[in-house]
Amino acid sequence: MDLYILGCFMALGIFCGFIALTLTYILAQTMQLMQDKKCQKSFKIHTINTPRCGGVAILIAFIIIVMAGIEVHYNSFFSDTLYVQCTTRFYEYAGLHLYIASLIVMSSGIPKDNNKSISFLTKLCIQSIGILYFIVLSHFEFSTNNTLYMTTAITCYIFLLFTTNSMNVIDGINGNAAFTFILILASICLVVYNLEGNFIVVSGMLLCGIICIFLLFNYPFGKMFLGDSGAFLLGFYLGALSIIAIWYYNVNILYIFSLFLYPLCEIILNMLVRIKSMQNKSLLKKLNVLLKPNDFHLHFFLYKKFNNLAPLIINMCYMMFIAVITMNNNKFNIIIISSICFCIFHAICFLFFKPKQIFI
Repeated sequence: MDLYILGCFMALGIFCGFIALTLTYILAQTMQLMQDKKCQKSFKIHTINTPRCGGVAILIAFIIIVMAGIEVHYNSFFSDTLYVQCTTRFYEYAGLHLYIASLIVMSSGIPKDNNKSISFLTKLCIQSIGILYFIVLSHFEFSTNNTLYMTTAITCYIFLLFTTNSMNVIDGINGNAAFTFILILASICLVVYNLEGNFIVVSGMLLCGIICIFLLFNYPFGKMFLGDSGAFLLGFYLGALSIIAIWYYNVNILYIFSLFLYPLCEIILNMLVRIKSMQNKSLLKKLNVLLKPNDFHLHFFLYKKFNNLAPLIINMCYMMFIAVITMNNNKFNIIIISSICFCIFHAICFLFFKPKQIFI
């Protein structure tokens, strides 16, 4: 696909994003919809009511992926060839199913963005419906063996559940989740570009354009937030494209998993610190605390020291790691060594900037 055409799709995303985000922002401010109240929690950084309508506006702008009728090459992971050039085996409804699944997953964050309570189990069930919808209707040929099929399907489900919530974990300061999303998406698009992964590249360019407009509202002044719905939407979208890249275009699985090391490190370190600080509490209380939002994350630690420079610092470091694994996406040893180095670096930064006292 010509780079000029990709530029046109990104420009289309910018145009659609500008209209959808601007109108949604005006409507949210005028009618006081989806407002994040000021200083409800100690870890919130804004001082005025701010709309959490970013996710809704992004999904509205992204409907162009359905209207464009973008297609995906229908190629099994278990085929003997790396890539099959075949003009008659396309899956015409890939964009539609991805959009519907994204809508379902995103809806799990709508209640909280409207200041309504929703249980963890209910949120999990809604996300699971969207994830299973995507897996079942995306024509993934896992295996003819039932046991292997179920094992692979469950693995995909767990991976999508993780990616869906990964962006929400690193969200919380202006621009951090959006910058990380662009880095991961750009990496996937670069890798599949030479494999004629038109669906991934085109839809990725559309969404990159939309997110660029969102950043104008979000960074650095925080006029609009992603909200839980937006974070779930972006996380699920990255996971869905990752699975499409693996099953349709045979992209290296280890490379795909390494793209999400930053949120994975945040989850693991956050849980370790909180569990250590709750040694005298019962298991039920520990689980209850672990499921609640908190500020025990590297991006909050850095924000307290560097203010709005924090997301730039984090993502500049992450960009160097992603650049290495993107250029060496088929080299197992380099990916492993780079991933270990990044995890060690992240842990050192986390421990260095972490406050001496953690209060639960």
